[in-house]
Amino acid sequence: AALGYIGAVAAAADDEGPLADPKERVHVLQELRGAFSHMSRGEYRQAVAAFREALAEEPRMVDSWGQLGHALMALGEFGEALEAFQRAFELSGGAARLALSVSNALFKLGRYDEAEAHIELAVAAGENAYELAARLALARGRLDEAERQIAAGLKRSGGRAALMILQAQIALERGRLEEAVSLTDRVLADWPEEADPRMLAGLYFVRGEALAQLGEAEQAEAAFRREIEIAPTELATYGRLAVLYALLGRPQDAAGTLRKMLDGNPRPAAFLEAIRTLEVLGDRRSAAIVRQEGLRRWPDNAELRAAG
Repeated sequence: AALGYIGAVAAAADDEGPLADPKERVHVLQELRGAFSHMSRGEYRQAVAAFREALAEEPRMVDSWGQLGHALMALGEFGEALEAFQRAFELSGGAARLALSVSNALFKLGRYDEAEAHIELAVAAGENAYELAARLALARGRLDEAERQIAAGLKRSGGRAALMILQAQIALERGRLEEAVSLTDRVLADWPEEADPRMLAGLYFVRGEALAQLGEAEQAEAAFRREIEIAPTELATYGRLAVLYALLGRPQDAAGTLRKMLDGNPRPAAFLEAIRTLEVLGDRRSAAIVRQEGLRRWPDNAELRAAG
């Protein structure tokens, strides 16, 4: 048990003093075991609570701060995840892998310049950052740069699913719809869902977008629904599916999709996505109602106050 405790705690600065005797922190061990168990089952809210309890007792556990960050990322709580990753990064003395975690959280928050700076830190330390660098380039509309990063990543590490999904996304952005669908077919052939569906996050979104633009509404619907099952905190998929339902003359399904997003992702970003989607659909009344609901929960949120 003592070895398990020590393994969960990274060395801190010498002037912070020795760690407590493992025998005096048995309950911390139990909390950590529960936290990692929750993580393995995808029970991220329970994992967050357990990691926070353990860290309140022993705040120098680098791995636990990192895992807390990953759990928060899975919940879409990117701001809190960034704080956890930054704490882990500081305690680790600037570990490259944690620089990438910080960068990913910054990327999700739209803080692209800071994300790029942390990517450079990680690369300088020899970390493989091709995927995140490609995502950043893609988000900035730099498709050629994104393709270069993907090509370099595939050459170094082989046909990684995430990089091939990004290839499909670039094909979609360039209007090569059949190619985008074909690339997703290839990923599904090479990486069966049975292995780990989470590694396919983003694939069905791209597939759904391409199929919708090709007029294959039924297949597009199935793809968007599957993406929501795999990545329920990725908000854009709900919006795309709701628009598809509206175009198909299924307003109740569109409304139900947005409600599912709000119920499953109780955070301002979800309400902003619903507002944007409803405004695209020309339903300003419903958009105003959603905005009011969001402001009742987060009255000081500047983005919600500015929406509508």
